[in-house]
Amino acid sequence: MKITGVVRSAEEITGVPGLIAFTLIGNIPYIGAMNDLAGQRIELQPTPRSPHDYLGNGFGWLRDWLKDISYIDWDEVPVDTKIEVQGSDEVWKRRHFAYYDKAANLVYAYLDGKTSFTETKTMYWGKARLFNPSSRT
Repeated sequence: MKITGVVRSAEEITGVPGLIAFTLIGNIPYIGAMNDLAGQRIELQPTPRSPHDYLGNGFGWLRDWLKDISYIDWDEVPVDTKIEVQGSDEVWKRRHFAYYDKAANLVYAYLDGKTSFTETKTMYWGKARLFNPSSRT
């Protein structure tokens, strides 16, 4: 299962205009480097024995510091489902789902936006998400 979420800004979380960092009671910090990620979707790992709910991008995150948290069970995604993938160039590309390698935690897609009907070659991607027609990024 892959968990992702969109980072909320310090201003959005607290309602304080211009705020870029804060510390909660119990010394749980939200620092400027976290605020720099505001609006970006990041991969998350649950942390059951931590004051944080998730780890991602080198930081601990509380659930309230994120929005649009998405849980994708790639084992259940049908072949040829429309997805978007991102490589090292950080550009989202439209592709069709081929399979998921659970051991390596990698999503494979058919090349160049083709489907299983026209292509047998696949490529793995470091980041993947289900296609959302209303999403432009």
